Parts: sequence; C-alpha cells; structure tokens
Amino acid sequence: MQSLFRPGRATRALGPLDDPLGSYSAWLAERFAATQLRPREGRLWQQVDGLNLIVLAYEMRAGALSVSALEQLQPRLDAARAAASRKRSKC
Repeated sequence: MQSLFRPGRATRALGPLDDPLGSYSAWLAERFAATQLRPREGRLWQQVDGLNLIVLAYEMRAGALSVSALEQLQPRLDAARAAASRKRSKC
C-alpha cells in the first residue's frame, strides 16, 4: 500500500511489475482462462476438432482495416488455406 502513496506516482502509469494491489496476476490468469490458445514451441496454438491450429504473426504496412490491406491480405490467406488443405489431404 505504501507504494500507492509514494510521491511522484501520479506522474506516470503503473506497469505490470508495479502492482501494489496484486491485481495484475489475477487479471492475467483470468485472461488466460478466457482463451483456448496456449503457447507451444514459441507459437500460440489451439486444437479444434482434432486439428492443430497456430496463430501466425503478419505485419502490414497499410492500416489493418483499409480496403487495400484486405486486398493484399486475402490472397495470402487463401494460399495458406490451400496449402494447409493439401497437407491435410496427404495425411
């Protein structure tokens, strides 16, 4: 509690390591329980209907909600889906 009332605290936001009330770990555990994604081999992973799914990071230069960004992204998503389907049909 003393860290809440230290001089100068009002001038900057508290980070996750500066958690005098201990609420960050509870919040983090709640967020972790709310999703089925789990870290595995350096990626976020989830199993759905017997399929192993991973989250791929993709950085775009255009705004994520712009039409041009969607036009750039859609062919890549289609190619990834087709590659995954081909690989799945070989199994």
